[in-house]
Parts: sequence; C-alpha cells; structure tokens
Amino acid sequence: MTFTSDQDKAQSLNHSVLFDVHRWSDYPEINAAINHLFAILKHDALLSVQDKKGKKFLKIIVLDLLANWYRDHELYSAIYRKKSHYTDLKARYNKLFFKYDAMIKLLDALVELGFIEQYLGFYDSDNPRLSKTTRIKATPKLVDFLTQDYLIKEGMIERAPSTECIILRDKVDGKKTDLDYEDTSDTRAMRQNLYNYNNLLRDMFISIPEVHNVGIPTISGANTFVTQNEKFVRRIFNNNSWKEGGRYYGGWWQRIPKEWREKIRFWDMATVEVDYSGLHIVLLYAREGINYWKVKAVDPYAIEGIEQSERMRALLKTVLLTAINSRTKQEAIKAVNYHITNHFEDFCWVRNEGLSIGDLIDHFTEGHQAVSQYFFTSVGLRLQNCDAKIAEEVIKHFTEQGIPVLCMHDSFIIEAKNKAELKRVMNEAITRVKDEEALLDTNPKMKKKTIGLELSTQDIIKSTREWKQETITMKQLYKDYPAWVKVLEDFDDNKTSTDYLDNYYNQLMDISKSK
Repeated sequence: MTFTSDQDKAQSLNHSVLFDVHRWSDYPEINAAINHLFAILKHDALLSVQDKKGKKFLKIIVLDLLANWYRDHELYSAIYRKKSHYTDLKARYNKLFFKYDAMIKLLDALVELGFIEQYLGFYDSDNPRLSKTTRIKATPKLVDFLTQDYLIKEGMIERAPSTECIILRDKVDGKKTDLDYEDTSDTRAMRQNLYNYNNLLRDMFISIPEVHNVGIPTISGANTFVTQNEKFVRRIFNNNSWKEGGRYYGGWWQRIPKEWREKIRFWDMATVEVDYSGLHIVLLYAREGINYWKVKAVDPYAIEGIEQSERMRALLKTVLLTAINSRTKQEAIKAVNYHITNHFEDFCWVRNEGLSIGDLIDHFTEGHQAVSQYFFTSVGLRLQNCDAKIAEEVIKHFTEQGIPVLCMHDSFIIEAKNKAELKRVMNEAITRVKDEEALLDTNPKMKKKTIGLELSTQDIIKSTREWKQETITMKQLYKDYPAWVKVLEDFDDNKTSTDYLDNYYNQLMDISKSK
C-alpha cells in the first residue's frame, strides 16, 4: 500500500485489531484452500515447516486476515513477532498452541509471495509507549484466492470450539494480563452457560441492513462494520478476583454508536432495547439499605442546579463511571477529560462552554450525598460484578428458551415481540441478585427504549396494523439492500448445510492436535 505521508501511514496502521490466535474452521472449502496455499508456500517460497503444524498455523493466520477483511477492507492485524509473547501465553488462552517459530516462517513466506502486506514493528527503549507491533493485512491476491477460487464466505470463519470465554485478568508490570487459574464448579458452570449462549448467537443472523458493506462512521474517521464472526462473547473478571468485573464483552453491537442500535435486526425482525435507569446509583443506595426509587423517585442524573438535557445526562454517566473507578477526585477529573477528548464530537460543547469538570463532580457528589462515601474508592468493579450477575440471570433465562438477547451491561436488546417478557425478567433478576453488602429488595424503574415497533404476542397473532407495517418494512429492506439479502441467504444456506455443526462451542472439545 502506498501512503501519502508519515502521518497517513501512522493513521492507517493504527487502524488495527490484535491478531486472534483462536481463529478456526473445518469447512471443506477452507481445508482445501489451506492445503493448496501451503503447497504453494513450500514450493515457491521453499517453506520448511512440518506439514501438520504448518497447515494448522497457516489456517489461523489466513482466517484472521480474512475475518478482518470482511469486517473492514482497510483493517490491519497487529501481530507480535517476539518469541516471548507466545512463550508467555497460557495454554488456557491458546488452545490451538500457536507457536512462534512456525508462525514467523509462514509470515515471511506469505510476504515473499505477495499474499500479505506487512509493516514490521519496533521497540523504543527510551519510550516503550511509542513501540509498535507488526501490522499485517491480506492483499487482493490472498482475498481473491480464498473468496473467488475457493468460494469461502464470511459465515465459514469460526473460532476454536474450546476457545476460553471465562477470563481472569490482572495488571502485571502495568500491562493487562490474562491469568491462568484452577477451574471450580462455578467457573465450569459459567463457561457452560456462556458456551450455550455463544452457540445460540452463532446460529442467529444479527445485522443492520442499512450499513452492510458501508459501515458505521466513527469519531476516529474509520468505519465500524457488522459481521457474523464477531458474535463470540466472553466474561472478563479483573484484579485477579472473581468478585470484580465479570461483564460480558465481545459482540460487535457493543462497539457501535448508541443511535445505531435501534436498527439491529435478528434475521429480518425488529428489536427493542430496554435499560435500567441509573443502575449503579441504585446499587450504591441499596448498599446503604435505601430503596432509591421509593426515597428519591427521580432520574439519578437529574441533579438540582445542573442543566437538564440528554447531553448533560450522557456526561454525568461518565462522571459517575470515573468517580466510582478512581482513587481521587483529581484522577476522576483527568479520566473525564480524557473521555471528552476521545469523544470530542459528542462532548465538544463542554470545552466550548468552559464547563468545570471539578465543579460538575462536586455537584453530582452533593446530589447523591447518601452514597458519596463510595466515590473515589474504586468500587466500580464491584458494581460491575453485580450488574454482571444480573446480566447472567437475564441471558441464561432467554438462552434456555432459544431466544437471543444482546447485553449492553445495563441494557438488553431483544426481538420486539419479547419486550414484555424481557422487562419482567430484568425486574426479577435484580431482585434475586444479592450483593454482599446489600439486599436488593426492590424492582427499579426502567427507562424503556422502544426501538422499531412495540409488538406484543397479541399483535403478532392478530396481525394488527403495527405488524402489517413491519411486514411492509421488511419487504422494503429486501428491495433496498440486496447485498445484505445475499449475505443473509448465504448464512441461512450455510447453517442448513451438512457441514454445519450444532452446539459448536464445547468446553470438553480439544482440537489442539487437529489437522
């Protein structure tokens, strides 16, 4: 690729995601393509790698590059060319045992024959923060080989069936590090529940028709694309503790702007989103034995003396998040300013109007004096653990019924016809989840976001005016977005093929020795 300037090069290469060592697939088309490509590398680049290991690692590399190409043609993979990185990878997080020596030979051969574009990284000893990992991207030659010669489709790209989804993390030498741990009955149960959920998501076509092949613009200038191989969800626990964090991460729906979530569809059906209003504030009050909605009965972000608007509400959410995750007020101010800088398009008004973040934090603290002792105590991860338990209840309930629900931490997206049940389950979940320091004995008020159409079971059965309108909308979608329709049909065909595996994710599966 030709860059117009050093700045252009840096910006392009920074548009990257970390290389995924869990990419996998056993579709015949992919195995045939890998066998052919490996033979080319051995013959034309004199590759000297043992066949079984070489084909396995080549598959991982190629599938990661192709998955990123489907997500965004300009997206790079950031890959380590340092042996220590792979030596330090725990087996739990490297189930395919991706190895350094064979990987380097494969990368060099792929570069030599023009299958990948590579920009070597470097280490800056004077300022390690300026160090860069190597960037790689599939060239048109590789993409055509896979998609044209072997007809490999997006839905064929999987992850290893036993990919770890329960992550225990801590900071080691200032760097977030995934830790090994001994399994217990609790971790096994969490993993099986999450594998069941991931199997359900894998079976569902979840998309936004309007942005297929176009992408959603982001503040950075890059576009976020929706794909069917970014639906694998993990739970991440923090600070080497099963009581901190534990939230659900991984789905593409978590990285798109809020206003686009209302366009999400399951297959071609409309969805709704329902969220708890001020969940963490409500939980803090519960710690003090106070039923927030009985005592205050107002939006937690409606503070006397502060502007009442959606833009201020969004800012106050950030203020709360930083206040409960910071150790000092100054640390919280710094974090809020950092968030404003990185979301300047949304929060430029804060700087333009000269708003004092310190004063805003003081007002917010005074408005919630009853729980102000929790601010600047880093209690946030404990609260996340609580909302993760609530999410676990909601997800498990619907997964057992075969109904997909998407988690946004304090809100959930579900097919519109299931909205009433979602509201009921969310209320029941928060009453059942008990925090160690408080008994949550109340149903919180919820802010309802009706996305698309508000359909009830009765609406569906009786084919009311709303349902007829949704039918018209679906027909229009099929007319207006033929490329989206093609991918939907390909996904459906793939799902009904004899090569498609049901209950794919399985903690008992071991493919470390796969061919």
